[in-house]
Amino acid sequence: MLKEFRDFALGGNLLDVGIGFVIGAATAAFVGAFTSNLVTPWIALAGGGNMSSKFAILKAGKSGVAEYPSLAAAQADGAAVLSWGVFVDEFIKFLLIMFVMFLIVKMANKFKKEATEAPSGPSEVELLTEIRDALKSR
Repeated sequence: MLKEFRDFALGGNLLDVGIGFVIGAATAAFVGAFTSNLVTPWIALAGGGNMSSKFAILKAGKSGVAEYPSLAAAQADGAAVLSWGVFVDEFIKFLLIMFVMFLIVKMANKFKKEATEAPSGPSEVELLTEIRDALKSR
């Protein structure tokens, strides 16, 4: 049973999945930092302020205040908040991660295709011609 588990754990598919998770986590962290620090500030520039701090109050909280200075203050007061800026930020991250993963899969498929291409050699017609010529020379 221990041998079966070892074979399963060290099998190619499980290792591939593990490597995929590690690459995915690293990609998500990189894309998250890229989006938060380089992309959304430009988007927020058009709207003023940090994109993730954009929100709309649906219902006032315990204090009954209609406007809050920040998303954290509104959530702390128990207000019903539509944090659309956080959604936009996460959506941009999602799109970038999907694009990067697409590029990785495309590159991997290209390498697989190159590795599995048959080595070039004589065609079937050329081989048959050689056999015919060899038989004629006998």
